[in-house]
Amino acid sequence: MPPTTTDTATAVLCPRCQSRLVGETGEAPWCERCEWNLDHFPPPDAMWLFRWLSRHERRLGYASDAELVGELATAEARPRLRVGTVVLVAVSAVLLLIPLGLLAAGGWLIAVSGGFVPQILLGLLLLAAAYGLRPRLGRMKDETHDTYPLSAAKQPELFALIARTAAEVGTPLPDHVALAEQWNAWTAQVGLRRRRVLVLGIPLLVALDPQQTVALVAHELSHFSNADIRRGLLTQPARTMFATFARALRPPRRDAWQLGLSDLAALVLTVWQVVGGVLCWLLYSAHISMHLLAGRASRHAEALADLRAARAAGSAAALRLTADMALWPVLAPVVDSRVEAGAALPRWRAGLALARERNAERAARLRQLSNRTHASLFSSHPSPGRRHDLLTAAPFQQAAVVLTPEQALRLDAELHPYAEAMRGELAKHQRAFELL
Repeated sequence: MPPTTTDTATAVLCPRCQSRLVGETGEAPWCERCEWNLDHFPPPDAMWLFRWLSRHERRLGYASDAELVGELATAEARPRLRVGTVVLVAVSAVLLLIPLGLLAAGGWLIAVSGGFVPQILLGLLLLAAAYGLRPRLGRMKDETHDTYPLSAAKQPELFALIARTAAEVGTPLPDHVALAEQWNAWTAQVGLRRRRVLVLGIPLLVALDPQQTVALVAHELSHFSNADIRRGLLTQPARTMFATFARALRPPRRDAWQLGLSDLAALVLTVWQVVGGVLCWLLYSAHISMHLLAGRASRHAEALADLRAARAAGSAAALRLTADMALWPVLAPVVDSRVEAGAALPRWRAGLALARERNAERAARLRQLSNRTHASLFSSHPSPGRRHDLLTAAPFQQAAVVLTPEQALRLDAELHPYAEAMRGELAKHQRAFELL
């Protein structure tokens, strides 16, 4: 039986290796040396079945992350076809027959209707259903909403860095580059032409040193060529259509009496609630199963991107980047509106350096704790701690793309106006909050 929080709270030494246990506020203690009890997950406040499912799902996610490190640290790190991806593609191919069939049936009904209005209406209904179930290609404005578009003419240093890094990791260049006011960075492929989008978070670029920035750019660019299923159309139907069907069939929660129905209408609603409820449960179960398969493949793609980042920026920079990921909750509050206009970039960086210094003693502990807090079979990313473990276990690599001090200064000059714009937005939100 796994230890409980009460059991471990009274322990001092690890029962497995006799090392001293460590802990963080609100977390069950664990052993830093052998990771005893790190896979302890307090049950959520829910009914017993969901507590059991949550605990075992997170424990399996924890084991999956650890297994991924062992797999990639000892094998040649390259994209490869996984069983889960094959299943997702096969399911997608079958599901695509549904909108295609609806499209063909709707068109045929209209073509042979002879002007018969009910048949035309039925055909139009089928065409509308086919349109609703179509694969989503993504839109540029959705991926770049609330971002600052960049250009090679105005930000030559950043675009030069992107070009050098893309050449090193063997990926195509993005078609659109933007900055966002988020502690995040992402890539996407949108539209019929599958235009590539790269978005970098302003706070990240403020917080990272030059080589960490190279590692971040290399990691994100790697998703354009490492078979990441989240960006592929071949697996999209399997990942989305079961949920679409479930939402379409979901009956109302209120009963016939609450809705003021009687007789035949009440009977129809009751049958819908029984049959539709069962179908919704089955469809959502299939949706969850597809995301379990997708989660493993996605975490594999993220780990490959980390290894490519190490190849471009050097292992030391990639390790610092993954180490900082566990500190984001500590670092994020530093980037706020309480700095004077024109000094956001240097003031934020000074505050971030101080926050790192204050948390230096617990940094490794927080990184290891992330193996617990981020563990999930549904997660698209391995935990920061496991990503750091992978880079530590992989062969050490020197940087292939190096930012010189002069290049770093030019990059800061390009970042400066956007840092000031973000400071202004934060100040505006703070003033609005104070007026409430």
